[in-house]
Amino acid sequence: MKRTPSATSVAQFLASVSARNRNAAKRVHALLGYGKFHYRCATGREGDSAVVALADRAGGLALYVNSVKDGRYLPELYAKRLGKVSCGKSCIRFAKLDDLDEAALIALVREASKRGGTGQT
Repeated sequence: MKRTPSATSVAQFLASVSARNRNAAKRVHALLGYGKFHYRCATGREGDSAVVALADRAGGLALYVNSVKDGRYLPELYAKRLGKVSCGKSCIRFAKLDDLDEAALIALVREASKRGGTGQT
C-alpha cells in the first residue's frame, strides 16, 4: 500500500495529528532528524522517500525507518532495545511514548542518518 502524505510541512503534520497522539508526536519529532533519499528498485520503479517518517495511527504512533544494515532494516535490529513496542521490518509502532526507550530510538536514528535510506521495497 502506497501512502501519500497529506501535510506539506512538519508543522502542518503535527497540527493534524489526533489529539490523543499530538503531544507524543511533538516529543518524538524533537528527537528526530529527517532526511529524504532517492530510491530505485530492480523493477525500475523509483521515487523519493524519507529516511525517517512519523505517522499518526488509531492505536498510537508509527515510526518508519528506511535504513538497512547487513541486509536488514534497522528497526528489526533494534527491536529488543526499543522497549514495549511492536516492530515490523521498517516500522516501530507504540501506543504511548513512555513505552519507547528514547535512548535506543536516538541511537537508531543516528545510525539511520549515517547510513541513509535504502531503495529496497
